[in-house]
Amino acid sequence: MVKITVSGGRGIMGRLICRAVEESPDSELSGILEAPGHPDEGKEFSGALVTSDTAEASEESDVIIDFSVPEATMNILPAAIEKKKAVVIGTTGFTTSQLEDIKTAAAEIPLLLSPNMSVGVNLLFKTAAMINEFLKGLGYDLEIIEAHHSRKADAPSGTAVRLFDILSDGSQEMVNGRSGRPGPRKEKEIGMHAVRGGSITGEHTLMWVGQQDRIELTHRASSRMIFAQGAVRAALWLSNTERGKVYGMEDVLCQVKK
Repeated sequence: MVKITVSGGRGIMGRLICRAVEESPDSELSGILEAPGHPDEGKEFSGALVTSDTAEASEESDVIIDFSVPEATMNILPAAIEKKKAVVIGTTGFTTSQLEDIKTAAAEIPLLLSPNMSVGVNLLFKTAAMINEFLKGLGYDLEIIEAHHSRKADAPSGTAVRLFDILSDGSQEMVNGRSGRPGPRKEKEIGMHAVRGGSITGEHTLMWVGQQDRIELTHRASSRMIFAQGAVRAALWLSNTERGKVYGMEDVLCQVKK
């Protein structure tokens, strides 16, 4: 039985992750971490105490699942290293410096970072890379469009940025939307467009646009539960994994397939 602490456990995603932990026969909810002064601090949910003390929240846990904000993630890592706790990070919007700190932490503890925990999106990553490789040199322009609910704080989404990283060869420029008179599209552009509205769970579309045709690849999430279940799957996998690198969801899924 893998004991799990959920950071941001009283938020929208956090509550779903807590539920997914409880529904899994292989995991147990052992702690809930929230910001100081949170209205639920000191209360218990499903036998787990809500606290702002990372050391206290993770004392009885094997893995911390973090779906919060970058600043909270960076506060979790020192305590996780001290207590030798594995960490699954689904938070997005990190700076380059923060990503370097995460990489440093991975040398001390088992750590997995993924902007998207769903099986479908990770299949999207692999399929997109295959299509992009096939179309190289054939004159197709690439655009990335992502859509999320109106409360999402960062743009573009972590998943969209990951798609750019996968599909760019290092010479392309990310162009975030277009306005005014930007002039003709440059050959090395990859357009990035963020839609925010209502209760959209998460949608990502890739467009390869040629002179005579257009290829589109889309993933649409209909429920946030797929991300929560993926996070628990990652935590179970990470509980039996050695430190040494920043793992991704592709590592989890490859192992599951074997």
